[in-house]
Amino acid sequence: MRRMGGQGADGVVFPRSRRWITNAKGQRIPIGSASARPIPGAQPTGPPASASTQPSVPARRGFHPASDDERKTAKVPPAWTDVQFADDPSAALLAVGRDSKGRTTRLYSAEHSGRQSEQKFTRLKAFDADHDRMAGRIRQDAEKGSEEACVLYLIDQTGFRVGSDRETGAKEKAFGASTLTADQAKVDGNRVAFDFTGKKGVHIQKTVEDPLLARIISGHSKGHGRLFATSDGKVRDYLHSIDGKFKVKDFRTWQGTQKALETLVGMTPPRDDKEAAKQRREVGKVVSEHLGNTPAVALASYIAPSVFAVWEEGLR
Repeated sequence: MRRMGGQGADGVVFPRSRRWITNAKGQRIPIGSASARPIPGAQPTGPPASASTQPSVPARRGFHPASDDERKTAKVPPAWTDVQFADDPSAALLAVGRDSKGRTTRLYSAEHSGRQSEQKFTRLKAFDADHDRMAGRIRQDAEKGSEEACVLYLIDQTGFRVGSDRETGAKEKAFGASTLTADQAKVDGNRVAFDFTGKKGVHIQKTVEDPLLARIISGHSKGHGRLFATSDGKVRDYLHSIDGKFKVKDFRTWQGTQKALETLVGMTPPRDDKEAAKQRREVGKVVSEHLGNTPAVALASYIAPSVFAVWEEGLR
């Protein structure tokens, strides 16, 4: 027989056919209660909740709670909580946890990251060979009024991230090419000046001189709303319809590599390893200012290694 009522361990009598919830003060309240008053005699069942409290990361098969040694060895950020480590130390996905903003985040092995990076830069060679063809198609579609083509044309001219409507929990909303608003882009003749907050709160200011881009932005700058009536997902779908081999982020990586090459052209080839390291840092700084990230990220993720390999060949 199904139990219809009874007495809990804390002495509170539960009415029949009722379920209970615990409010922010830890008090039990019957679901559907019009008054939503606490049950007389009920005691808090746990610590008070708060708006910032995040649920724990669900337990994963093949993972276990991380030990202090594992966190230290893998260099897990101290602010991460609920960290779980893979049982298999050779797994691509090493750890899962929550960052300081409560977002689920992942840590991959150095081997996996290296393979991903290698694949990206291998793909970049094919992207470079196909770039002019794709750019011509994107330009044609942008001139015809395709919103997705307009966004991709903007990315190809600036190296901006595509942007997303996904809520990240960041203190300041980040913008990208697909989410820019009219007041974040000002047109002056053939010049367009952008001023907005990008990923991780980076303040991005960039001025680009391009007649078509100026016409695109002028034609979309009505009011103070979003420039483009599209989304990052639709922009990706549009790119895949042109060429399924590439990703939107490849435009950004290509921009970073091109900027690195342009910067190296104006430098004298290094005479020793110390000078080569200094030039790498200088190139990383230039590329990071162009893309709106840090020199370390630019060097690791947005400049093809072959750029420096050829430049420093005389040192070997």
